[in-house]
Amino acid sequence: GLTALAYMKEHNCRGIVLAGRPYHIDPEINHGIPETICSLGMVVLSEDSICELQPGEKLNLTEFLSEGEADP
Repeated sequence: GLTALAYMKEHNCRGIVLAGRPYHIDPEINHGIPETICSLGMVVLSEDSICELQPGEKLNLTEFLSEGEADP
């Protein structure tokens, strides 16, 4: 997850956390949604890729936001 966030910062692109059930990794079930998101120039992050955070710890995205953009 942190590697993906660093990539996003280096390449000035946005990402999305794609959450779902474990079986959603199957291309027959997810209908290519991750690939569609990537084709739009966004990075797909899985729930597992950001699980490095401690429970209750907020993911600090301020360094990845555009100038003037608020942290959600």
